[in-house]
Amino acid sequence: MSLLFFRRWTGMLLFRVIIWVLSVLPAGIVFSAFSLFGRIFFFCAVKKRLTAYKNLKIAFPDIDFKTAHRIAKISCIKFGYNIAETFRLPVLTKAYVRKHLSVVGEELLREKDSAVIVGIHEGSWEMLNASLAAFIPYAILAQQQRHLTLDYFLNKLRVEQGLSVIDSSNLRELVEYFRKGFWVGFAVDGGYEENALTVPFFTRTVPTPSGAVRFAKKFNKDIVCGYVQRIRGQYHGLTLKKVSGVARKDTRAILEEINHIYEDFIREEPTEYGWFYKRFKYAPQRDVVILDDGRPGHLNQSLSLYEMMAQARPELAFRKKLVPVRFKNTFCRMIAQVSALWASGYCSGCAACLRYLLTGDSFRQAATGNADVVISTGSYLAGVNVILARAHQAVPLSVFGSAVPAAKFHTVFSPRHDQRKGKNVVQFEGALSFKDPLVFQQEADHFVEQCVRTPLKGFYAIGVLIGGNTKDASCDVDAVKQYLEKIAEYAAAHTGSVRLLLSTSRRTPEAIESVIEGLFADKEYVGSLIIANKKNYPWVLSGMLACSAAMVVSNDSISMISEAASRVPTLIINSVASVRHCTFAEYLATHKHALLARSPAEISSLLTNLKSGTIPLVKLDNQQIIAEHFRTKVSL
Repeated sequence: MSLLFFRRWTGMLLFRVIIWVLSVLPAGIVFSAFSLFGRIFFFCAVKKRLTAYKNLKIAFPDIDFKTAHRIAKISCIKFGYNIAETFRLPVLTKAYVRKHLSVVGEELLREKDSAVIVGIHEGSWEMLNASLAAFIPYAILAQQQRHLTLDYFLNKLRVEQGLSVIDSSNLRELVEYFRKGFWVGFAVDGGYEENALTVPFFTRTVPTPSGAVRFAKKFNKDIVCGYVQRIRGQYHGLTLKKVSGVARKDTRAILEEINHIYEDFIREEPTEYGWFYKRFKYAPQRDVVILDDGRPGHLNQSLSLYEMMAQARPELAFRKKLVPVRFKNTFCRMIAQVSALWASGYCSGCAACLRYLLTGDSFRQAATGNADVVISTGSYLAGVNVILARAHQAVPLSVFGSAVPAAKFHTVFSPRHDQRKGKNVVQFEGALSFKDPLVFQQEADHFVEQCVRTPLKGFYAIGVLIGGNTKDASCDVDAVKQYLEKIAEYAAAHTGSVRLLLSTSRRTPEAIESVIEGLFADKEYVGSLIIANKKNYPWVLSGMLACSAAMVVSNDSISMISEAASRVPTLIINSVASVRHCTFAEYLATHKHALLARSPAEISSLLTNLKSGTIPLVKLDNQQIIAEHFRTKVSL
């Protein structure tokens, strides 16, 4: 006697005993026991539970974590009921089915010609099979289970109940059943064949098996969607709906209609669906949550990282969602930072702590929707990033690093001059700067149309960006005034060939604004003058970079310098004495990424060098190193 035969024989005997016991016991006792099994399964099968949370957040973006938890739990309890009915297959006779089943669309089963029945992983699949077999000659296409003994025994029981079972690899047998006039059942949400068509299902496009549709078209059969819903206990409702126009529609259109039908069914009663199946695993869409702390510079860094990620992974379709994060008070922000230290996989599908730390609107926006990636910049939102990423089972990414340990993030993108090191730290030069070329050109067109007052064609345009105070140091008004006077002298001396495009920032002190207006207002060599605190436009920086052949930038904004140095030759002037900002400016000058005017007296010669190109500069380019990281190190 072979070992396989012995194992199959003993397994069959065990299953027979279990089925006999469950068949003779009162149904109420059996269902109560398997309800308990479903609850245990929900809490012990952690991976399945997390998959259910993720699928629910993808399918229903408007629900919060609490609702997702409730649906997933009830779905698992009903899964326990379904297992009970599987073990009670001998009880599911035609008389039992007709007593415990109500059918909507029963007239479809009375049609003379057979059809293709399609179904998904929902409801009681054995009840669906038994109910159809009670009305029509019915066969199902079944894939082999991993446990061979269980697979053999289940199929044997199904055959004993009058159901015909076709091995999914035996297409010849499938054709024979079609020719005999059998109705044949297919699953359309699993077992994806190679090169399967991607079809919309809820918020994503998923690979969908098309075998059922191809056979229906080949044998000129109708397609009927079947959906079983548990009404209460042993009582079920079966809904049948025909797919219209199979012969004249293409395969993709039919699959879209099938998925749409099942979407409607699932929305009506989401607890019937088996959410622990990885239905959306191969969908190309990825949802990215970008946390906004209210600082435009930080938001621009996060958006730049998002754009670089999207450029690095063109095979994926990224969708971003901006979430403004506002804490109830400073103490709540500190609690979030500390809570992030203990955030783990057990936080998946929870984020309850954020309800007490964030304002109501911030929490609602953070808790609803799905996230596959969470991005934040700086330390202010680091704790929220970690907690939210754990709750969504997302990839947490941080720019600049924070007080939260780097190990809590998948990757920390840090400026090289900060000298942060670690296994998951990716260093870049300066600050991140990237904008979609189409958007960049659109913003440049807006700038030219609304801000440029004289033609720039034929002139050497120099953009001048003056910032202001930082949290580390105040702007040196006298030094900036001297730099601006030298710039004005240079432009006046080259009026026939040079045009200036000037802009301040919202941080610029009034004293410097007055100096700029006094020096440059109504001057012939000024092509544009924008005082941001009086009138500001979101496209000014992009417009200046697009129109300028060179840039002069004050050293108070690392991100502004980085964006300029990544596109055009750049000259830095020292407006603040902050060690951090001065060190960064020296770093760029040392590595030939920009020129540095250490005193106003150097302005004229350095601008001449910029215009003539006698000192070659290397543009800042962070995109390549970050793109390589996303392609090779980040699993999305």
